Amino acid sequence: MKTIYLIPIGFIFILLSLVSCEKDTSAIGSGLTAYDTIHVYDTVRIHDTIRIHDTVAPVPLTRTQILVQKDWIIDEISQSISGLTSHYVRGGVNTTGVNYTNLKIHFNADGTGTYIDETGGPHTLNWSFTSTDQRNMHLIVGAPFANTFDWNMVELKDNYLHATAMQGSNILVAARYIQVP
Repeated sequence: MKTIYLIPIGFIFILLSLVSCEKDTSAIGSGLTAYDTIHVYDTVRIHDTIRIHDTVAPVPLTRTQILVQKDWIIDEISQSISGLTSHYVRGGVNTTGVNYTNLKIHFNADGTGTYIDETGGPHTLNWSFTSTDQRNMHLIVGAPFANTFDWNMVELKDNYLHATAMQGSNILVAARYIQVP
């Protein structure tokens, strides 16, 4: 009786193995019979490897480093003196009555520098940040025409320096400086 149970299981196994087989007759014309075994190999292509290295983002410059790396010249000024407004744009309009083409500032990291005035005259410069966020500055321009400036809302971005200043109670100046290449 035990053999009777094994016969149907063996018969099912033989049927399954026959059903899963396929004949490849595409190679019969080349001298192979339908019963020969044909081995097919896939081609593996190896391409050049591109290595991607981790890039380290450059460390941003400090505000002092930006100030001292190059000289600064006036690009544009808007000012209001006793309610009368005027405007200067380098190479363009000038309703201020002052030619700012010669004005140049050089900052040193130690808080000193050089201030070239509108007439081309050199002056000593002492400067410092007056707020912890370094958005306010105090500048002292030396003789022969000594002057003090308190810059507010100082912004350094790319090659630009933006600052506003109140001079006395009736003069408001907003200026944009650019770095000399």
